[in-house]
Amino acid sequence: LDESENVGAYVLNVLDARCKADGDCGCEDQQCDGSPQAPGKCVPLLTVPEYEDDEQAAPVIVATRVHAELNAPYDVDTFVVSLAPGTYDFETVSYCGLKTDTHLVVLAPDGAELGEDEDGGDGFFAALPGITAETIGNYKVVVTGYGPSVGEYILKVNYAPADE
Repeated sequence: LDESENVGAYVLNVLDARCKADGDCGCEDQQCDGSPQAPGKCVPLLTVPEYEDDEQAAPVIVATRVHAELNAPYDVDTFVVSLAPGTYDFETVSYCGLKTDTHLVVLAPDGAELGEDEDGGDGFFAALPGITAETIGNYKVVVTGYGPSVGEYILKVNYAPADE
């Protein structure tokens, strides 16, 4: 191997990949973080606390997109959402193009299962449209991966107006 051809002047271009504004992130579910912990880094827009104890539940607000992550095989993410009587749509969707295979269960305040789905949404995502909340109260939403599936996803809970 003749290395004499590899000798000489080279130009190295270095790009600053840090974001300066939310639009630099390239994903509607991210924002540009200017904090001292992550200056110029794109981070999830809405993340809820991750609890080690599966009995604790992270709060979710209706009509928001919440970022969450199945960190390890067979991880269980539990959320609580306060609902008034009515009909609601529950679904997991992609976080910034990631394809996480999710399983979704909705439980009434008394623990009764109101619905369960795996792959009813877009691709391998779960969706439970038209779940009826009979009473006002705190409903649990449980998200797991299908089998050992891991990855980030968005949880959405939306009010589904009655058909006129």
